[in-house]
Amino acid sequence: MEVVISLQGGGGWPDNSVAPLGTWLGRERELRGRVRRAPAAAPPPAVMGTATDLLTVVLEPGGVATVLAAALVAWVQRRAGSQTVTVTRPDGTTLTVAAEHVRGLDARQVSELAQQLARSLEPGEPIPGEPTRPPAAPAG
Repeated sequence: MEVVISLQGGGGWPDNSVAPLGTWLGRERELRGRVRRAPAAAPPPAVMGTATDLLTVVLEPGGVATVLAAALVAWVQRRAGSQTVTVTRPDGTTLTVAAEHVRGLDARQVSELAQQLARSLEPGEPIPGEPTRPPAAPAG
């Protein structure tokens, strides 16, 4: 499964470049070779702004989602400014990690957030805080 990561907000990179995040993620042994910079996506018509720089990350079973989640939370927590990282699953579901929500967390809370994010990166998993859909009735 491949997820797409984008970055919004301030913090020293006016173009919202994901290059520093890509470098950070590439330092994780389990993520090496799985992180790639993607072509910039142009904003939709009639939307002001510049193209968004993206990363793609290939996830597989075996704890890679956990490593990615922990690295994302740690990176955002250490950044200056009000950066937000958005992760988009192949099904279009988005998950966000915002600096203002993680900066004041203690080690236990950071670990819980990373575990929750890792679980949410798995295909078919519900997003925390969103209502779950009841199973479809069997056809018959």
